Amino acid sequence: MRARVLIPVAVLAAALPASPAAAASGGTVSSFGMGVYGQLGSGGVASSPVPLSVAGAGPVVAIAAGCYHSLAVTADGAVWAWGQGQDGQLGDGSASGHALPARVSGVPGPVTAVAAGCHHSLALTSSGQVWAWGEGAQGELGDGAGTASGSATPVHVAALDGLGVTAVAAGGEHSAALTRDGAVYAWGDNRSGQLGTGDTAQHSSPTRVAGLPPITAVSAGQSHSLFVTAGGALLASGSNLHGGLGDGTTTDRTTPVAVAQGVIAAAAGDAFSLAVTTAHTVLAWGRDDRGQLGTAPGADVASPAAVPGVGGVAAVAAGGRHALALTSGGGVLAWGDGGDGQLGAGVSVAHSASAAVPALSGASAIAAGDAHSLVLGGGPQGAVQPANAATIATPNTIGAAAPLLPAAVAAVALVLAIRLGRRRRNRV
Repeated sequence: MRARVLIPVAVLAAALPASPAAAASGGTVSSFGMGVYGQLGSGGVASSPVPLSVAGAGPVVAIAAGCYHSLAVTADGAVWAWGQGQDGQLGDGSASGHALPARVSGVPGPVTAVAAGCHHSLALTSSGQVWAWGEGAQGELGDGAGTASGSATPVHVAALDGLGVTAVAAGGEHSAALTRDGAVYAWGDNRSGQLGTGDTAQHSSPTRVAGLPPITAVSAGQSHSLFVTAGGALLASGSNLHGGLGDGTTTDRTTPVAVAQGVIAAAAGDAFSLAVTTAHTVLAWGRDDRGQLGTAPGADVASPAAVPGVGGVAAVAAGGRHALALTSGGGVLAWGDGGDGQLGAGVSVAHSASAAVPALSGASAIAAGDAHSLVLGGGPQGAVQPANAATIATPNTIGAAAPLLPAAVAAVALVLAIRLGRRRRNRV
């Protein structure tokens, strides 16, 4: 069986500010969960089951979480990155990681949105240009360079110029852009049909997804994609091994298939999916081995089912095996895998029933990585200062990571749940 990339998930519907006020004024960023690669932005590499405060150079207006790295856009249009950097996904020209936010240079003009793939990053500027950096072995940077591609500094996705791009999304090893007329362009890994282009060929340049009605939101997961139409229909394409497409089968789809109606937002995770309905409830389907569907862990679910006890939801984010929901009142709910503290519950345990993250309120956006979570607004106690000096190598042992732990972080950190090896690509 082909090794699978654990998802990023800077879900489009969940990674953007929930209100114009949030976008205009910005806010603080909180993080919790796995910190072994510095993805919490805490200055160290400890994991934390309670929210930590990540401070930037100014108020933050957008966030994104990759597998093991994080991105933020500040109100002045700058992009900041932290966490794992061995594939250049931090955009600083190196293959080093850093545990505090550092500004990404080389993207002209103010940035309005970001998306974080597993090991690559995207940025959208106010002029509609798209820039990409990080791993590009599957064409996910969109620069037409193919399998030899990869860049530790931003490269221009020139093929999208003039198309009126309004949003971007990044998956395991694929990317997508949404235009103002509702068209979707996709590129990168397509071995499971996740680009929706009707084939399984890699596309190293953006390719229009044909046959779609006007689309209002796109989410890219590990190896599948979700498309929300202007009429509220949800479509899906890509890997369906665990029923993550939601069409009642486990058959991969190379062209988008209808999944549900009455949907306003969606999030694609690691072989599971979430959707917000017009009634502001949440639907979930796909893999359920850690309670990520909001029900007791068990068999895969191949069709959308309501998440019990969840209502008043404005946005969702799907991580590796955990889920987040943002309520209209600014609360954050979490469920699923919590072994690294990514549920923010104060303890590192999984729970299938949705529960409020107790330290947070007044949140405006959420994002979920493989095993960490980001929340915009509603910051916890404490502060972490940004800097460029806290550079770390990707740690594979506790001995390599321990010297970077500041005492204040160590006091609240869990024992590191270190995953050996370059990447966690062997989980199926």
